[in-house]
Amino acid sequence: MSARIPIRFAFAIAALLGLAPVVGHAQIPNAGFESWTSGNPDNWATSNVVTLVIPVTQSSIAHSGSSAVKGTVVAFYTSAVQPVIQSGPTGRGFAYTGRPASFKGWYQFYPIGGDRLAINTWTHLGGVDGTQIAVAAQAISTGASSWTQFDAPFTFLSSSNPDTCIIQIQIVGPVTGTDVHAGSYMLIDDLGFGGTAGLDDPAAGPLATGFLENAPNPFTRSTSIAFALARGGAVSLKVYDLDGRVVATLLDETLEPGRHAAVWNAGREPAGVYWCRLVADGVTLSRKLVRMR
Repeated sequence: MSARIPIRFAFAIAALLGLAPVVGHAQIPNAGFESWTSGNPDNWATSNVVTLVIPVTQSSIAHSGSSAVKGTVVAFYTSAVQPVIQSGPTGRGFAYTGRPASFKGWYQFYPIGGDRLAINTWTHLGGVDGTQIAVAAQAISTGASSWTQFDAPFTFLSSSNPDTCIIQIQIVGPVTGTDVHAGSYMLIDDLGFGGTAGLDDPAAGPLATGFLENAPNPFTRSTSIAFALARGGAVSLKVYDLDGRVVATLLDETLEPGRHAAVWNAGREPAGVYWCRLVADGVTLSRKLVRMR
């Protein structure tokens, strides 16, 4: 048996549309994780493999209401299975047209061996495969034994309104993302959006050439890489493996100044660490990407 266990999303049966009982959170279906069916939170996909390994469970230790979601890294033979929750019954998000300033929620986190709590949220126009509008991402490495709020600001790439939002929360390892440690666990509750961003956000303030947030990261199939250009000109955006081999050329063209994004669909590339290199405006910058199975 392989030492690495692939993450599979088990499709939750959405028999009831659960809405969080917390004011301001109702835009996210089952944001307070009060509604569950067959061991999965309604309107969320999870990494549970029915009867085999169950890293995502319901917890009575709640920030509000009667339950929260608990995710535990579970030992399985010689490997470990990570807890993953992703919005939508099949993980493809939910209908959403807002432009929030940030993505918020409450968590407890008990890491082992440097494991991290990875929070990724992104909005699209034209469904999950459409144009990315905004992204919010945060990685938490410090443990929290009492309820603590996270607040991840959105970076906007377009002045358009989205129609779809995807939320992904998981525990990842300290180096490759998949090098997690059995026993690390998280509690998540009361997710919501904070504030409202203006339609002119993408043009607000001076831009510096460089990477913006990318999400999801770690990722399973594809990730959207956002960057800003202070001045227009030739842009090269490529993905390299650890041997220095170019595995994908995402952009090699002339772009106008502003915010931009490119999607890397990893296809059949193996799980592991990759580097995305941006060459533009006289600078060369790199960012680590982690692909999980």
